[in-house]
Amino acid sequence: MSRETLRLASLNVWALPLGIARHVAPRMKAIGERIGELDVDVVALQEVWTEEARAALVAGGRDVGLEHIWHNPAARGGSGLLFLSRRPFVDVEFHAYTLRGLPQRVHHGDYWGGKGFALARLETEGGPVTLLDTHLHAQYTDDPIDEYRGMRTGQAIQLAATVRGRPDPIVALGDFNLRTGNPDHAVLMGLSGFTDVALALDNPQDTILADHPYRGGGHSEGERIDYAFVRTGQHADAIPTSIEREFDARFEVEGEAATYSDHAGLLVEVDIASGAERALPGADPVALRRARSLLAQGRSEAQRRRGVERSLAVGAGALAVAALPVASQLRASRRGFLAGVAAGLGVACLPSAGLVATLSEVAVPAELAAYDEVEALLDGFEPA
Repeated sequence: MSRETLRLASLNVWALPLGIARHVAPRMKAIGERIGELDVDVVALQEVWTEEARAALVAGGRDVGLEHIWHNPAARGGSGLLFLSRRPFVDVEFHAYTLRGLPQRVHHGDYWGGKGFALARLETEGGPVTLLDTHLHAQYTDDPIDEYRGMRTGQAIQLAATVRGRPDPIVALGDFNLRTGNPDHAVLMGLSGFTDVALALDNPQDTILADHPYRGGGHSEGERIDYAFVRTGQHADAIPTSIEREFDARFEVEGEAATYSDHAGLLVEVDIASGAERALPGADPVALRRARSLLAQGRSEAQRRRGVERSLAVGAGALAVAALPVASQLRASRRGFLAGVAAGLGVACLPSAGLVATLSEVAVPAELAAYDEVEALLDGFEPA
């Protein structure tokens, strides 16, 4: 039996454009320096969404021997994913998510970021291994009724369908935006055959920390949404031996409290060991049923959203049309002033409401078609 240990790190670096993220340049420099101290073979990064951040991280990696680089050079979006590796990749694939977010929710950004997952193949002494880096759709509310759960479920299905049947052992890293115990998390685990490294080694730790310089007040609990998963291969296994939270140290930037990112990261050691041929894990029938149910809920949410956005556009238009004649005959009175305010609000809201409604009319049919495409993938899963 041949065996080799891979030392891997993962971090959502929070390098957002337009000044949304704080301290980006000094944080990218600090991340690069910390990577050098960790002596890793591969780093999987997420939210590298500016050229400046990418250049800084690539330079930091090359300074410590991580000379082999992959990122998606798409003109728009690009996924924000970045691999830095000490050894060359045999090949790398990028798969854009079919269900990728909502174009009309510009402030959420997932659609425009071009999210997906990258599969990078490496040769080791224990045989080839496939590394996966991804960033699933965010959850923007603590409300149990999460309007993006259907999309994250679709992304989990697409990811699981892509790795299903691949003969290599797999090590998956990234910001999965999944809460352990939630139904979309159960779908991913049940369809992919993944093992959660932190649970397997009895060391689960929050990666979104309650006490954090980049997190607003009022958060009494942390969350674990960044993961390392492994899956066996046909002729080799991925055996996790260590996992620790990383990139969580505090420092100062220009007199302000800072740290590497708004997430903590992970440092993982996995043995790739050759062995006798074995069958790949099959899908959990319960996960298959749950996946179809969550996709149906996602379709219903898309239809509901289109109805709400249509109503907003109609309401803004009606307000503007009704208020304009009154506003044209303004008198110096409270009633005249209020009519003017109403007219102004109606006119101001009309373009944005119309744009949202127009995008929704285009996006919802595409979203429903994407749900159909993803559900068709479930037909290819064989129950365990």
